[in-house]
Amino acid sequence: MKPKSIIMFDKLFWISMILGLLYLAYTWNSIFAELDTAEFGDDPMVRSILIGSLIVGLLFAYGISILLWYLTSRKANNVARWIYIVLTGLGVLMTIGGLFALPMDEVIISIGLSLLQIATVVYLLLPDAAAWFANKGKPDTDISTFE
Repeated sequence: MKPKSIIMFDKLFWISMILGLLYLAYTWNSIFAELDTAEFGDDPMVRSILIGSLIVGLLFAYGISILLWYLTSRKANNVARWIYIVLTGLGVLMTIGGLFALPMDEVIISIGLSLLQIATVVYLLLPDAAAWFANKGKPDTDISTFE
């Protein structure tokens, strides 16, 4: 059985993933507007490559996130937990650095998503989660109980 902190990690992770996808849908047009105003000219081939690269990059990023969630939450892999923590920290730092270039509505959404991601990290660092990872996801059984 998973400890409460890992269950909360699961819930917050999926909430942040869904909200992240909604945020992506919300900003999709502005992303393409930036591509249109970029200094790449009107070459449709270059624009197609940029759009394809963007989509592949997003799929890769979401795929890595889901893989790290799976290894962390389902397999109790401590290495994946720390990779997730480090990548989340870097992502939050990058978000903070980019806030000044965003419109206010996107700033609010970005801060909310960052706070959710920070909460997932906090739950991964709680004592019951640390014990669960130390036991490789197995329940903490004390043999002296049965003597």
